[in-house]
Amino acid sequence: MSDLITELCQLTAEILQEHPHADAARLVGLVKQGIVANSQLGQAIQGDRQLIQINEGNAKGFQTLVTGGIANIGIHLNDVNRETLQDVLQEALGDLLKSLQKQIPSNVRQGSKNFVGREEELADIHAKLQEGQGVIVCAVEGMGGVGKTELALQYATRYQQEYVARYWLSLREMGLAQAVVTIASPYLDLPEAMQSASLDEQAAWYWQNWLPETGKLLVILDDVPNAESIPDLAMPIAPRVKVLVTTRERALRSDFKQLLLKVLTQGKAITLLIKFVGLAKVKKENRVVAELCKKLGYLPLAIELMGEYLVKNRHLTFAKLTERLNLADTSLAKDRSAYKSYGYRGVEAAIQLSWDDISTGSQRVAMLLGLFAPVEIVWVLVEWIGASAEITDDELDEARGQLDSLHLIQPVDEECNFYKIHPLVREFFRAKLLKAEENHQFRQAFVTSLIGIAKQIPQSPTQDLIAGVSLAIPHLDMLSREMLSDITNPEEDLGWAFEGIARFYYGQGLFALAEPIWKDSIDVKKRILGECHPTVANSLNNLAALYYSQGRYEEAEPLYQEAMQLIRELLGDRH
Repeated sequence: MSDLITELCQLTAEILQEHPHADAARLVGLVKQGIVANSQLGQAIQGDRQLIQINEGNAKGFQTLVTGGIANIGIHLNDVNRETLQDVLQEALGDLLKSLQKQIPSNVRQGSKNFVGREEELADIHAKLQEGQGVIVCAVEGMGGVGKTELALQYATRYQQEYVARYWLSLREMGLAQAVVTIASPYLDLPEAMQSASLDEQAAWYWQNWLPETGKLLVILDDVPNAESIPDLAMPIAPRVKVLVTTRERALRSDFKQLLLKVLTQGKAITLLIKFVGLAKVKKENRVVAELCKKLGYLPLAIELMGEYLVKNRHLTFAKLTERLNLADTSLAKDRSAYKSYGYRGVEAAIQLSWDDISTGSQRVAMLLGLFAPVEIVWVLVEWIGASAEITDDELDEARGQLDSLHLIQPVDEECNFYKIHPLVREFFRAKLLKAEENHQFRQAFVTSLIGIAKQIPQSPTQDLIAGVSLAIPHLDMLSREMLSDITNPEEDLGWAFEGIARFYYGQGLFALAEPIWKDSIDVKKRILGECHPTVANSLNNLAALYYSQGRYEEAEPLYQEAMQLIRELLGDRH
């Protein structure tokens, strides 16, 4: 870095000598132009991560480097004011480094084209987000299947001109702090001083340094399970950030502006159905259509499922469809929990109708999909795990088409590489798997395949490898919490359920995300394998090394000692 700073100081000194009467703003502009014009110099600045980190919130350290550069350059400085040189270069580099940081791109996908009946709610959300001072949070509350997520997507699209960027964070499987760090870390370099901070503190730093720096931002927190997953420290504090929350919880937080989303009215439910099948078909059986919508609980998800089913089965009348729906509802009754509402019964029966309409192979694929974490699923991972579960390529291809055409899975990109599954549909798939003879086979294939991916992650993974395995991490994380009993060889593989994830985060410098994983690894190994198992010592050493790399020596030392004591007990003093 010293050579880089010296070269920058020399460039600035030459500009000062050539323009002795220019004001500070002009000089700063000329220095920036000189750096940009020198491609090698610009690349060197962008590639020097230490320089960028020193510049962020640490002007004294940066100033020291500039001063050192001035001391070392070998040009004539008799006609150059060193203090002016230092100030000009300091300001020019500060501007350039900010521009070199990558803007965090918007990641909100498009909503459904068949959206109807929520105009008042969209206007209400926008009005609530503009009220008052500081950060405004509007929480859309309602039962599953009522359309909370779709409403948030439609709001982001309808009012996209109001915001310079829009961000989507799903919180069903992770807390807000982890979601913020995950989305922002590829674009903003966390200063070294912050790498040992808590996850909430790191999230707060990212919010404070979020790019773009100006203009209103929309942040959608989707499927928030409880208030504990969105602590105050991890929430944004800049008034320019508008937060839209979706949740099944009533009165999630008293300080949030609330909007209770109800089911559709009968008229709007019928209008949604018309979007799929056309007005003429509905007019022929008005009364039957009204009864059908009532049976479906006026839930948008159930109406959409039936609409897709009718598109696939154009010959069916609404009367015949209602008969099938009644049969499906009856067949599900013996397995249905008593607490399920009438609306949920409608959704379940609607899914059952589509289920009965797909091939056995497609049903097998659907049950496998139920094992995946509730995040967007990349299809190549389904193919990889499907092969291990002895599902053929033909079955996978057929299922992909059938499940998509019936709205049981939905592509989220134009290339159809990624798919999402509604939580209620996923719940249905999982329930079917529990009663299927493939349950044990599929669960073992799922776990074995993911453990195999974890084993490919080395202690110091490359950026290419990190990118390659990143889409499997949410599913591996779920495995470590919910499917440990399905690991067939815990002596060898239990640790990998945690080790792969921890290495993934540690290799990116995300120590706050790696730390709880290694802590969990220790606790789980002690519980399942016993407190004196050799792999417990490995996990103790991993956590100690993490602390040591952060300068947390007092926390590292007892872990090292515990690991050494365990090794002595297992192998004897000679080891």
